[in-house]
Amino acid sequence: MLVAIFSDTHNNLFNLDRALDVLLKQYPEIENLIHCGDMASPETLLRLHHRFKGNIFLALGNMDKDFGLEKFILKHPIEGLKLFKDLGFIELGGRKIFFIHRKEDLSAGRQLADKGADIIFYGHTHRPWEENYHGIRLVNPGNLEGTFFRPTFAVYDTVSREVRLMDLDFFKKS
Repeated sequence: MLVAIFSDTHNNLFNLDRALDVLLKQYPEIENLIHCGDMASPETLLRLHHRFKGNIFLALGNMDKDFGLEKFILKHPIEGLKLFKDLGFIELGGRKIFFIHRKEDLSAGRQLADKGADIIFYGHTHRPWEENYHGIRLVNPGNLEGTFFRPTFAVYDTVSREVRLMDLDFFKKS
């Protein structure tokens, strides 16, 4: 099973559309998308929901709180969206996937390892990165906004456990 991982969109609808164009063309079978926070505005969430028809799992980021995204979601529930105020957890393709906005908020690293976490995704820094965290693979898919680093997202294969970094600058801009 393939899972898309987005983070730090920061209202950049142009790059969000580019990422969705790539995702839907390259991986039309993907039915689950994790967003590691800082979508920012309801407009960005609505665009994502309109274009991506699968399940969306969102961990709130600092910008989401600043822009009132949580309040918007609570007032206007969106089918297929599951909101996590802090640490998100889902099980897909037999893998335990945790996700959060800021790596610094992972205070219970050993507890996550004890819970059998297969992988943890996070955002906030905008930098694509991978490291070992208490024996768990910790991955940042980068950012869709394109600030500080090129715009990227990731695709996680639950069978092979491979994480593919998708760099939007390698795809034709429309």
